[in-house]
Amino acid sequence: MKARLLTLAAPLLLVLAACTTPPVTIGLSDVKIDLSVAVDSAGKVIFPESPLELKNPLPGTSVASVTVRGEARLEQAATLSFDVYATDTDPGELGCTKVGSILTESFYVCDPGTKGVVMVSKNAIAFDNETGPVPFTLSGEVLASGINKQTLYLGAVISGGSAGNTLYLENLTATVQLNVGK
Repeated sequence: MKARLLTLAAPLLLVLAACTTPPVTIGLSDVKIDLSVAVDSAGKVIFPESPLELKNPLPGTSVASVTVRGEARLEQAATLSFDVYATDTDPGELGCTKVGSILTESFYVCDPGTKGVVMVSKNAIAFDNETGPVPFTLSGEVLASGINKQTLYLGAVISGGSAGNTLYLENLTATVQLNVGK
């Protein structure tokens, strides 16, 4: 009886094995947000001007799902919280406003409800008069789409903090599940 069950199950196991791949980890560049811009843009999503850089892209493959992990750190101790948002489209193409000066880097400021801008943090990430690091995990379909298009932007809606400080999202890695046969 056992031999017959194994004989019947073997083709199914082969099909399942062929349809799954182990997850792959991709390194992502860090994100740096000048809190001077965030203080002036309270309640808005602040996106750096450039998308994340994929440190070891997967040419010719399609990503099915992504989980991003990293650490948040402040340059100076502060009490603040933030939610992380993502888009797979240049924020300028979404009608977001470009801000910055010769003294600061350029950023895009978007309303959180802008079409194509999606919250990807499940909980607010918080600092309690500290610098961190504070670990976090991000998930959502827009992360996979951004990695597939190689135009993934991460930004934040920041509550609290003060001008003269900087928020860093560092040690970012994307654990991706690949689409099989694509």
